[in-house]
Amino acid sequence: MSVENYPPTVGREPAEARGAADKGMVCAHEMFEAQAERTPDAVAVTFEGASVTYRELNERANQLARHLQTVGSKPKSFCGICVERSIEMLVGVLAILKTGAAYVPLDPAYPIERLAFMLEDTRMPVLLAQRGIAETLKGQPTSIVTLEDERQCVAQHEADDLYISAAAQDPAYVIFTSGSTGRPKGVVMGHGALVNLLRWQLESSRLAGDRMKTVQFASLSFDVSFQEMFSTWCAGGTLVLIRDELRRDVRRLWELLSAERIERLFLPPVVLQHLAVAADKQQAAPASLREIITAGEQLKITPQIRHMFARLAGCTLHNQYGPSESHVATAYRLDGDAHLWMELPPIGRPITNVEIYILDEHLQPVETGIAGELYIGGVCLAQGYVNRPELTDKSFVPNPFRAATTTLGEGDSGATEQARLYRTGDLARRLPDGNVEFLGRVDHQVKIHGYRIEAGEVEAALLRHEAVREAVVTARDDARNERQLVAYLVGDEAPNASPPSVMELRDFLRASLPEFMIPSAFVYLDTLPLTPNGKINRAALPALGDERPNLGHVVAPPTGAVESRLKEIWERVLNVRPIGVKDNFFELGGHSLLAVAMLIEIKEAFGKNLPASTLLGEGTIERLARTIASSEADEESSALVSIQPLGSRPPLFFLHPIGGEVFGYAALARHLGADQPFYGIQARGLDGRQTPFREMSAMAAYYVDEVRRVQPAEPFLLGGYSLGGIIAFEMAQQLYGAGYRQIEVLIVDEEAPIHGARNFSSIVSSAMNVARNLPHWFMQQVAGRPAVEVLEGARRNLFKLGRHARAALGGGAGSLTEAYEVELADVLDLSRLTETHRRVCAALYEALSNYEPRVYPGRLTLLRTRAQTLFSASGRDKGWTRLAAEGVDVKVVRGNHRDVYEEPNAATLAREIDCFLRRAK
Repeated sequence: MSVENYPPTVGREPAEARGAADKGMVCAHEMFEAQAERTPDAVAVTFEGASVTYRELNERANQLARHLQTVGSKPKSFCGICVERSIEMLVGVLAILKTGAAYVPLDPAYPIERLAFMLEDTRMPVLLAQRGIAETLKGQPTSIVTLEDERQCVAQHEADDLYISAAAQDPAYVIFTSGSTGRPKGVVMGHGALVNLLRWQLESSRLAGDRMKTVQFASLSFDVSFQEMFSTWCAGGTLVLIRDELRRDVRRLWELLSAERIERLFLPPVVLQHLAVAADKQQAAPASLREIITAGEQLKITPQIRHMFARLAGCTLHNQYGPSESHVATAYRLDGDAHLWMELPPIGRPITNVEIYILDEHLQPVETGIAGELYIGGVCLAQGYVNRPELTDKSFVPNPFRAATTTLGEGDSGATEQARLYRTGDLARRLPDGNVEFLGRVDHQVKIHGYRIEAGEVEAALLRHEAVREAVVTARDDARNERQLVAYLVGDEAPNASPPSVMELRDFLRASLPEFMIPSAFVYLDTLPLTPNGKINRAALPALGDERPNLGHVVAPPTGAVESRLKEIWERVLNVRPIGVKDNFFELGGHSLLAVAMLIEIKEAFGKNLPASTLLGEGTIERLARTIASSEADEESSALVSIQPLGSRPPLFFLHPIGGEVFGYAALARHLGADQPFYGIQARGLDGRQTPFREMSAMAAYYVDEVRRVQPAEPFLLGGYSLGGIIAFEMAQQLYGAGYRQIEVLIVDEEAPIHGARNFSSIVSSAMNVARNLPHWFMQQVAGRPAVEVLEGARRNLFKLGRHARAALGGGAGSLTEAYEVELADVLDLSRLTETHRRVCAALYEALSNYEPRVYPGRLTLLRTRAQTLFSASGRDKGWTRLAAEGVDVKVVRGNHRDVYEEPNAATLAREIDCFLRRAK
């Protein structure tokens, strides 16, 4: 999708915002002043029985503002506030804004070292503090105004408004957040962004302003506190301030909601859950509550939250999203029956004057339903970070979809600047209805066995399970120093509730995730470790042990010498104890690389060279023991592998690539569903005893006999990836020659073997292809890649070109071996191949090199990737039209030649294969 036609998700523009630059901008404190003029005797704040009217609050703030001016607080400067939760805290915030300065909240509970860092980093000229904090911070290069000591001086100042306004880009506050390097970073938020938020909040709320009561819950150090305070005051409502002790006691908080007739409440999701648990134990429900707004973390609608909202008739739940760098960017409202079915609500659509983009690593839009990084644009963005220009430039990038933007300014001088995007570092995807779904952090992406996995996506899937309350997914090293995907879970709080087994969780995840994204280990914890600011402390998650996972059944002991020996091998390779003979290899955390290691040990222990596909299906010690002990194990092994033998549809036979194995086709079989029989056909010789085929015709004839043992009559459905597609093509030739006509052939990303003969014409054809493909191939290689990688790729392709030429001229066995080694390196990790496997690959390459195909009388289907290699046959059909009398159906699929049938591309490829099978039917 091009940049020009990409439609971002954009919030609508209200009438008040249109032309605001022409009218001049009203700041948040001026909106408060206007409300104080309209309703001077209305109650603005209550705190522990005391109440303050709008007139009183405004006048006290005006007096303090004038006093702050005398000690250096002025427009565009920073003024700190380090005050316990009290009415004085609210007066202080208003007073600082009235001087034109930006307030910088310093939490009194922070360590002195952190407070000192914030003072130094902002170079604030003035700090408003209480006596205890002021004593502690003496010696700092900042004028400290101590509230208790200067009360009389403040009271002597005039109480009328100061009439100091600010431009949209002028700072309103600086809020410090934790930095990835351990150094806190101060986010500078401008007045324009905050006014835009307030206007949107006032428009979107259903509450009547003059009687609205809102709990002031958030700490002043969190941006939600601004929204709580000013969206309430600008609507003429009452702010109910509570102490820290009450914020931590959800039982008393629930009681306060009724006692104070609270109508609106802002809570983080974790506190909402705790409140819902406490509400289950209370008889009365607050009848006044109309809005609960949550933000800051992934919201999960648990059974307790559902039950609570069932009791709160007429109360809506709002899921808002926005980092500190943008405040609220999107919002989603749940009301009516939505609480009963939506477990993981989306974060919704952007608010007014905000744009949302979901982009890939090249800043290109991703399609609907595809995960990407969430970027935010529009007037909501912060100015950047205090004294961190490099970090600001890294996080706030030019918007490639907008040339420039006009900020809300004064008079006719609205400032025009380069439009920016904030890269959130959050993973998200756009849903078909236009809402955005939050999936976690991009920086929690991990790489396991070559696959890139978004941990947030796995966490979101786990949270959909009714017995999982909290989930964290990360990569950890096991005892073998191998990376594993591990899920740390907190289960349901219900009494006597037993956690779901590993088998149950894996089956649950398979409904929405590919196999490679399913964790190898699941660890249950009573609680997840938290950092001081309430976020998950991933570094404190416990290390993996060698305990057996909960598979939902008892450990079955071995019954003979073979099973006992296999049990020892499995426990050593998997590093899990104890293991039962009915346990599945993959449910214990096994994967393809461990399967190879385990089968090598079996060869040493029993002299049996079993292929890795032995573990497909019933991969248990019990089954392996039967295979090893049976006389059939010593007979010629079958090429057929029953990856998914059940189902009512005609079976699909999928031929092996040049690696000879069909282990990787398991994901395809799973995505095709339980009603589609799927057989892999693996190469002869992988067992180390049989002689591998070196001639295409004989190999195809052998495989045809294997197919007819399972499918003696038509139709025949044949397919294959890479070399497997060519083998399927030759099998179709032989079946057609035998009189069969109901034959369907599917080729996955392979070029037609029209240059197999070793003669001069093949060199000319190859050279012509190189000339045609060079410009497109070069652009693919250069785009977004370091120069070192580009040069290495060019060197390898020149090396391959020489091997192609020597092989085409009949350079002998030595050059053939060199050529196949170079070709295999593009699709296989040669360092992991055993000598037996290498011999099979060499034989298959020789069969391909000597193959001279005939024109097939029927029609072919080609599923190809967009990726172009330097030696690709020209044309969209990769040259197959010349070999198909009735033509070729071509479909383009995701991925490149190496990963087209691997996750996450397997699901897309399976959908196209399913379309092929339905057309064939």
